[in-house]
Order: sequence, then structure tokens, then C-alpha cells
Amino acid sequence: MNIIYRMFIYDFLYTAADQIIRKYNPCQVQSSSDGLVECASDIGLCCNGCEYLDDNGCMVNSVCCKLHICSAAEIRQPYIANKLYDIRKIASRYKLMRFRGSRQDTYAYLRKAWRWREKLEDRIGKAIFKKTALGG
Repeated sequence: MNIIYRMFIYDFLYTAADQIIRKYNPCQVQSSSDGLVECASDIGLCCNGCEYLDDNGCMVNSVCCKLHICSAAEIRQPYIANKLYDIRKIASRYKLMRFRGSRQDTYAYLRKAWRWREKLEDRIGKAIFKKTALGG
């Protein structure tokens, strides 16, 4: 499957998850009185310490992050957790659930993996050709 198609799927899944998160707010994210982003969990935002988190929230479109909610949110809203899980299964099938990172990071990873696969297929193809050409 080509990378452009996967990135289309990435955008589609991100948008679907974002709509669910915005509509139902399972993490109960809100701005505090001092303008910081916080959630209802006792441990704070799952993404605390992430390089892409600023005072206004996440700065990138990350499918991996968008599809993750903490266990407290899963217990509060299991229906939403199941919807996100269904989307996560699709993202996993297309190898889009690699790490916390931006869409660009995922694209770069897929490009690198694609080039590695092409090199491997080329080597295997040459080995098979060499074996059959030599009668082995």
C-alpha cells in the first residue's frame, strides 16, 4: 500500500477521533483559572511532559495520542473508549500507531520503512534471479 494512501487514512482517522474527543470530552479537559490545560484525572494530562504540549494543548496532529485515553476516562465513558478502540484497530492495521509524534514524523517513518522494504525486495529479487539463472 502506498504512503500517500496511508497518510489519507491517517488524516481521516485523526479527524474521526478528534470529533469524538471534542464532542464527548472523555478526559474532561478544560482550561484552568490561570489559563493552563488540565483534565479530571488525579495524575493530570496523559501527555504531560510531551514536547508537543504547550499551554493551549497539543500542537500537532498525532493519531497515536488522539486515540489514547487514560483508564479513568475509559471507566467514566466506556462507550467512547470502545469507539476510539475501533479506530485504533484500523490505525494499527495500517501501521500508523507508532509513537507520540506529529503527522510529519509518521510520514518520515513510513518513507524510511518503505525505502527499507524496497531495498529488501530488490535484494531478495536479485537472489531469486541469481538462483534460478544459475539453475540452483
